Amino acid sequence: MEKNGSTPNEITLSVMIQGFLHKNDVHNPLRLFNLMIERNFSPNAMTISKMMCLLAASASDSQEAAS
Repeated sequence: MEKNGSTPNEITLSVMIQGFLHKNDVHNPLRLFNLMIERNFSPNAMTISKMMCLLAASASDSQEAAS
């Protein structure tokens, strides 16, 4: 996106995060969430909630794999 001269704002990043999560992608939402924080954007409540669910599911998967 930035290669084309468009700089994403917090709304764009939130929508992209939610889209990746809808596709069960784990890596890209974390990358974009970190980018939001680096750029001093404030994630909305929906994005934070979905990221918490992602992290909880990831922790659960890690515990099951260790068993």
